[in-house]
Amino acid sequence: MSAPAGPSAAARSVVLGILGAELALLAVTGVALSVLYRPTGASSTTDALAAVHRFTAGLTWQTAVVAAILLVAGRTPVLPGWRGRVHAATLPVLAVAASVTGRLLPWSVLGLWAVEVGRSRHGFGVLLDDDIRFAVVGSADVAPATLFRWLIVHALVLGPALIAATALAWRARGQH
Repeated sequence: MSAPAGPSAAARSVVLGILGAELALLAVTGVALSVLYRPTGASSTTDALAAVHRFTAGLTWQTAVVAAILLVAGRTPVLPGWRGRVHAATLPVLAVAASVTGRLLPWSVLGLWAVEVGRSRHGFGVLLDDDIRFAVVGSADVAPATLFRWLIVHALVLGPALIAATALAWRARGQH
């Protein structure tokens, strides 16, 4: 009796394609939120964007786990050897890290040094304003610079790294 062949190339392609689509949706909603974000209840548009972003992030780490398993499973893994296993493991690790840092970002209240009547504040660019004292995330007061650093890690480090790791896995899948 021979060993099972493992996952099919089609299954690997489908899962990596789903992961790519999820990452594309996260990128689009993430860029929109970085510009339009307002605390919950302030705008139904940003509430809907945030809900889609949060739901998709929840699916993405799960899809990344399935993709990692499919990439190293079977007699002929797409990513063979220890380097392949490390590459496959980076998919769920990066997805979970991005999900965790994303949960650190939604501020609900901004503490201001002074109030200007009629001035609207939205997006994450407000964190760079000198008149912001602190932001409330959950029940914690957070310095604007700290919140902005987590935004950079989330959006400019983890997101692109996850996209690159997925693209490399897609490329390896095509060569296998």
